[in-house]
Parts: sequence; structure tokens; C-alpha cells
Amino acid sequence: MAKIRQSNLDATVITGHTELATTAASDDVFLVYDTDAAALKKIQKSNIISLSYSSGTDTGDGSTTAFTITSGRSVNDILVIVNGVVLVPTTDYTISGTTLTFQVAPAASAEIQYRYLPL
Repeated sequence: MAKIRQSNLDATVITGHTELATTAASDDVFLVYDTDAAALKKIQKSNIISLSYSSGTDTGDGSTTAFTITSGRSVNDILVIVNGVVLVPTTDYTISGTTLTFQVAPAASAEIQYRYLPL
């Protein structure tokens, strides 16, 4: 493999290279172009945090406004989606403890989804 001189590095160095087709191994290394330092840097995959979310569902009945959610959550780390529409925290719902309260009860048969963001 040809050695790249530091003085020749810029954001175009990695243009055109192929994308990894499978999940990277924990000892694989990623190259990152640091625009502030104008330098190519490396980071090992094992030093990158992998985040995922959990979820929950309920069904509206047209009258219930209070639903039980996972404990330790606030409006800042949960997405609430009703029939595909993402609701606005504190405007459309509030959370106190394990109770999520809608300002207006979701319609009968409405699909309610909770996406718990990583903490």
C-alpha cells in the first residue's frame, strides 16, 4: 500500500473508496478527517459507542390520557408517535414518574409508539 504523506492530506483523500460491506470487527480502525487540524486521524471501533433504542406500544381508546411508560424517563429522552405523527413534548404530552399524560386522548384504535432514546 502506498504511503500518503501528511502534507498531501485533505478531505478528498478518502473520496471514492468503497464502503465496508459488513459489520466492522472490534479491532478494525476507522479513518476520520479532522477539519480543525486538517489531518487524517484513526479511531478503533472498540472505542466507538454503539447506541440503540428500546420501544413500547399502546393503543388509544378515545378517552384514556394517562399511559404507563418505562421508569426513569423524561420528555427529553422519549419520542412519542401516534398513528405515525411525532408528538411535541410538553405541548402534546407530559411525563411524571412512569406516567405519560396526553393533552388530548388518542383516538380509539390509535397506534401509540414510544421510542426510548439511549441515556
